[in-house]
Amino acid sequence: MGKDEVRGSYDSSSEYWLKKSRVSERYLSLIEGSLGEDMTVLDLGCGGGRMSFLLAGKARRIVGCDLSPALVEGAREKAKDQPGMVFVQGDLESPSAWDDCLKANDGEEFDMIISNVALRKDALRLDRVLDNAGSVLAPKGRIILRIESSGDLPEIGCPLPCYHLREVRSSFEERGYRIELLEEERFSQRFSSFSAFRDFLERTSLMSHLVETHSMDKALDRARSLEGRDGIRVTRSYWIVKVDPTL
Repeated sequence: MGKDEVRGSYDSSSEYWLKKSRVSERYLSLIEGSLGEDMTVLDLGCGGGRMSFLLAGKARRIVGCDLSPALVEGAREKAKDQPGMVFVQGDLESPSAWDDCLKANDGEEFDMIISNVALRKDALRLDRVLDNAGSVLAPKGRIILRIESSGDLPEIGCPLPCYHLREVRSSFEERGYRIELLEEERFSQRFSSFSAFRDFLERTSLMSHLVETHSMDKALDRARSLEGRDGIRVTRSYWIVKVDPTL
């Protein structure tokens, strides 16, 4: 699946994503526990700034970068009255986007890099992010990521473009990063109906992946079979990674 499909999914559903405010309390607590008021933060795949706005006032500057022009424009509009918040539109698999993030931070390296469920094999690859992260991270900087796991949505019975534990571990270790914490976050998520679940697949561009891998019919049939009076419940799975660079 190409970047145009990913960008299109999020642009077309930008109104929905700009209203989202709920985040992982565990992930947020790890970030806040490592954050200082004089620090600068780079939020990768920031979307409409959901994580960035929760950190407003807790860091000196927060720079968010996302592929979707509509989400970046929405985040900029929301940040008009928020000092120290800048949003950049760009493809983070391209070095030029990282240069733009540095410029937005007045040329300073970042004290912390975060990313909340933006890293996926078909959208923003972990290895390519880590290949570029060293060029913008301060010597004592920290990386704290929340990454969609290959164990996500097991009920639909189709492999997703997400990361196995061994892939996460090797991506960091091969680039000289020491993993301080690596844990799985699992929870049950309810969708009010089959239609709501299908909309979710569209909004997250997972539907495009299922179409491309000829898995859509199987996934939708499995999802439809799960629907009951309470809607559909599926299992969500993410890796939370906290690293200290040893480069």
